[in-house]
Amino acid sequence: MYLYKFDEQEINKCREFSEKIDTSFYAARNQFDNEKRKNDQLVGKLGEILSFNYLKDKVNNLTYPDFKIYDKKNKSWDFDLKGDKANIHVKSQNIIQSNRYGESWIFQAGNKKYKNYDKEIFDKISDNQYVCFCIVDLKEFVGYLKIIVSLDVLHNNNLFKLPKLEKLQQANKLAVYYSDLKSLNLEFAFK
Repeated sequence: MYLYKFDEQEINKCREFSEKIDTSFYAARNQFDNEKRKNDQLVGKLGEILSFNYLKDKVNNLTYPDFKIYDKKNKSWDFDLKGDKANIHVKSQNIIQSNRYGESWIFQAGNKKYKNYDKEIFDKISDNQYVCFCIVDLKEFVGYLKIIVSLDVLHNNNLFKLPKLEKLQQANKLAVYYSDLKSLNLEFAFK
């Protein structure tokens, strides 16, 4: 596990992003609480900062997290971070949710019947795809990078499971649970 303390500039940049981004399309995914959606955006962007700071000396030509605000129809589904031989998805969970539901990360499944879903996770699997799994504490403004694994590991071990919350199951979401990752005794990618 890697621990990172966010500085004030990073927090402000991520907070500004979370306030500006349009999250209204999440209502189609059974997420109706606008404040929670903004909070989720803040947690997600901080997770990208955390992952970038861990990987910047380990992956050549690593891109910095994207803070561009896209309109709904042009939302970017690109990788969160990219570098030489590494396309990286970052999944983050608020520590409050991890204490309530267990350390887990939600993916938007699609089965090709939904327009907005994690296509790179479920349909366009290619070499050199990895997932960083992060926990973010908004009270202490620290992040925990729990593990980085290849996308193949998740698929080959059938680690995408139904989330505990029924409303998320109905929104075509799948979850990866840290307890399952831990049981496999996986090594951290990019040590």
